[in-house]
Amino acid sequence: MRLLTQRSDGTSGTALATIYLSYNASSGKNCVVTVNKTSSSRWMRASLSVQGGSTASDSGTFHSYAGPVILSAIDRCVKWGGTWDESPFTWTSGWSHCG
Repeated sequence: MRLLTQRSDGTSGTALATIYLSYNASSGKNCVVTVNKTSSSRWMRASLSVQGGSTASDSGTFHSYAGPVILSAIDRCVKWGGTWDESPFTWTSGWSHCG
């Protein structure tokens, strides 16, 4: 797998979490992980949706990360995102990474 995109959320320029999207070209699978950048366990979510297809997520209180969430998305767009410690630290992409 390779990293396609990452998104960091935080305050005052300090990253609290990073959401990673990766893609495996040989399998056609996308993977999302939300990584905690603090030393404390937090409620987190990693989510992934395939346009016209499946949606999956992993959520709970984790020390290191939520996920991996893996779905096949050959020739389709995905919507991906994550949450760190509930609102307001949540983010979801639009439909992207098509193909």
